[in-house]
Amino acid sequence: MEIAVNELSACGAYNSPQEARAGMRRFIDVSRAVFRLGAERTLRTTSDFMGRELARDYSVARWLNDGVVDREERLFFKVIATKPPFLDDLMAQAEERQGTVLEFEFDEIRALGLGMAYLWDAPAVSLDGDERFRRDMVAVSSRSFGNTEVLLEEEVEVCCLSRLPQVESRKGWIASRIQREVKTGEDLYRRREVLLPNLLFSDDAPRQLCDLNGRESFFQQVCRHLFVLNEYVGGWYGGAFSMAGIAWSEESEETLHHPEYGPMRRFACPDGNEQTFSLHTKPSGGNVRIHFFPIREKQQAFVAYIGPHLPTVTHRH
Repeated sequence: MEIAVNELSACGAYNSPQEARAGMRRFIDVSRAVFRLGAERTLRTTSDFMGRELARDYSVARWLNDGVVDREERLFFKVIATKPPFLDDLMAQAEERQGTVLEFEFDEIRALGLGMAYLWDAPAVSLDGDERFRRDMVAVSSRSFGNTEVLLEEEVEVCCLSRLPQVESRKGWIASRIQREVKTGEDLYRRREVLLPNLLFSDDAPRQLCDLNGRESFFQQVCRHLFVLNEYVGGWYGGAFSMAGIAWSEESEETLHHPEYGPMRRFACPDGNEQTFSLHTKPSGGNVRIHFFPIREKQQAFVAYIGPHLPTVTHRH
């Protein structure tokens, strides 16, 4: 999921360069927070964004070259927000795909960033100098034209983030939106450091996950179970393991001590040692299990098996 910048928020609303620098710092903090949830590390801006003003006679370009501004902040912005394609071109591509002319306006001013955010079903990020953009939902007028005829005209709401508490309140929606973009197991594994930072894959699990082509009846459930497990162990600081939201269980002692079935639950961990992976989740849509080994001290879990239900003393295939 890419993120659009609400270019209208760079409207000279800060009273001084000092206020503008503080506003840009908050803007960068918000962007980083969204990236940590798994969004692509790119901010799509308009082609004229560098010339837009933060404060009187203090443009985005002047901020980018201001030696008073923290060098890391300037480098971060330059890397993520100054490269094509720009929102102007992305909107033109969207119009070509749909075969219509698209028009998005906020207070009767063309709004490319808010419009693309709506089309992407993604959040826009804003500067907070103008109080109109301090709300996390912004109303935008949307019109589509075929030749000269208006095909559709409506008012739509766009998620618009300018403060860290807003990112926190929208965390679930953003995460689910990003997760819906995962198309294959290989895609999920490639993005694991961002989407599943608390899970370490070992033994055959990387291959088993990458073998999933996304068309399996259980694929979305496998993804959901991994996302839930990742979130739970990341916040597991004390007490017994008690994950909610997905089906899971431990193997019976009879199965674990069975001379044939017990060893099937022993897998190599990332550190090279073997452990018994008794805990497993039960994705619906297929007879599939995910065996994992949680580590409370590190708020992590090892995942070593994603595949068909292993035989037990009561389920021998």
